[in-house]
Amino acid sequence: MSHALWAVPVNCKELINKYGLKHIPHITLKDNLQHPSNSPLLIFRPNKVEFYNGLTRIIIDERKHRAGYRCQTKGLGRDYDNRLMHMTMWYNFHGDYIDYLQPPESTELHICRAVTEGDDPAEWYIA
Repeated sequence: MSHALWAVPVNCKELINKYGLKHIPHITLKDNLQHPSNSPLLIFRPNKVEFYNGLTRIIIDERKHRAGYRCQTKGLGRDYDNRLMHMTMWYNFHGDYIDYLQPPESTELHICRAVTEGDDPAEWYIA
């Protein structure tokens, strides 16, 4: 089973409704973990994420297009802060950029472990 360490916006349910998401919005801090991390999660507080304007598209291959917002975290520690990160909003994105230009507002994050088994992000869940 594959696991990941995610930073999930505290307003994730609001984001799911506002953007019509089929998955839990998250910033992946670590992925492809074969065993859940045993590191304490409480060291990451208080924290915050700020999103940048403009939707970015990541093209994995011809069939896999992802789109989301670049962001930067604060309060997650030196391994994560001051790095340009990405929160994927849409997997298999083939939409128009103009419809999605406004990024989410800055918010706090929950740090959690996730099970990321399978290719469908809608099936991934918080452990």
